Amino acid sequence: MGNIQTVKKISKEKGISLAFVCRQIGRSHGYLAEIANRDGDVPEKMLVPIANALGVTVEELTGEEQKEKPTPSKESELNAHAKAITMQLAKLVNF
Repeated sequence: MGNIQTVKKISKEKGISLAFVCRQIGRSHGYLAEIANRDGDVPEKMLVPIANALGVTVEELTGEEQKEKPTPSKESELNAHAKAITMQLAKLVNF
């Protein structure tokens, strides 16, 4: 399974759209969908920005074991949720 499947799974669990993640990483809204259609892997240079947008670690995206247990960052996870909710509200207001 490519790491894009993990990105999709995590984003779905958190209620964050792939289009939102794309906006956060500065890519077109279909960037991750295109990778998913190929069932490919997200380029390594994009893993950190995607992990930040989702509020997870790169290791969670790649399935690798963490060498050191980092202090869980609830703040980054909450920021990802807050950004997703804000974007959803903005869409509603614009209609």
